[in-house]
Amino acid sequence: MRFLSSVLDGYVDRKGIGGLVGPAGFQVRLGRSGREPDVFYLAPEHMDRFHRTYVQGAVDLAVEILSPESRVRDRREKFREYAEAGVREYWIIDPEAETMEPYRLSAGGAYEPAPLDGAGRVTSEVIPGLWIDPTWMWVERPSQWTAYREWGLI
Repeated sequence: MRFLSSVLDGYVDRKGIGGLVGPAGFQVRLGRSGREPDVFYLAPEHMDRFHRTYVQGAVDLAVEILSPESRVRDRREKFREYAEAGVREYWIIDPEAETMEPYRLSAGGAYEPAPLDGAGRVTSEVIPGLWIDPTWMWVERPSQWTAYREWGLI
C-alpha cells in the first residue's frame, strides 16, 4: 500500500526520527526464511541490519496487507516468524473487512493485540508519537496531506 509507505516515510522524515521506512519488495531475512513485508520500519539503532538489497534480521515494524492469497500466510506463518525473529510491532491490514489489527511483542516473545487509543487510532511504540487513523486507508484516494495536517506537520 503506497499510501501507508509514503505517509510513514514522511512522518519519520519530518519529525527527524531517523531509521528507514521500506516498501514492498524489499527482503527481510529472518533466520530460516526471508519475507517481504508490504511496509516496514527499521529504527535508527538497528540500521546496521540494513544492506543495499535486504535487511538482515528483524525490522521494528512489519505491516502486511491481506489479499485473498495471503490471508493464511500473513495471519499464521508470518505472524509466528515475525514474533520468533523479534519484530516488535506487526500490523495486519484487511482492506476487504476495513480493519487494522496492531500487535506488539510481549516480554515473553508472543504477539498481543495492541489497544487503540481513545479515538480508535492505531499508535506505535517503535515510531515515537505516531498514530494512524485507519479510516484514512478506506477512502478511494487517500492523501498523505490529510495525515500531515492532522499530525500538525504542515
